[in-house]
Amino acid sequence: MTAILDGPARVSAPARLRGRISLPSDKSIGHRSLIANALADGEAEVVLRHPGADLMSTVACLRRLGARIEEEVTAPGEHRFVVRGGGWTSPTEALDCGNSATTLRLLAGAIAGRGLSAVLDGDGSLRRRPMERVAAPLRAMGAAVTTRD
Repeated sequence: MTAILDGPARVSAPARLRGRISLPSDKSIGHRSLIANALADGEAEVVLRHPGADLMSTVACLRRLGARIEEEVTAPGEHRFVVRGGGWTSPTEALDCGNSATTLRLLAGAIAGRGLSAVLDGDGSLRRRPMERVAAPLRAMGAAVTTRD
């Protein structure tokens, strides 16, 4: 498709984006949904079925970064999170990612993209997992990232 303009074009953001999307209850989608909504201004509802320890690590880290997240159990195994994002700040203490490599890897990019500084840590198992494959691209984009081993 080719667009031909006879003069300057003006593009602006919509006043409000509103919608509803239903996806399969999946841990990977859950992490991304929580993080994306915590990055955005405004309020979003994320409903997850059986959020395990990994997703709860993401919630805890996002709260420490400044996202306001309320949680309600709405049915057996179903958790409703109201996420109010924006306003992230550099935490004063390390973010505990538990055993969730997804939490650590996704938040590393989000934190670097926000120009913040944070220490991301986890349990002994997570500390033994490779992180250079995430750190190298972030460094290539200008972020200062230090890993151990």
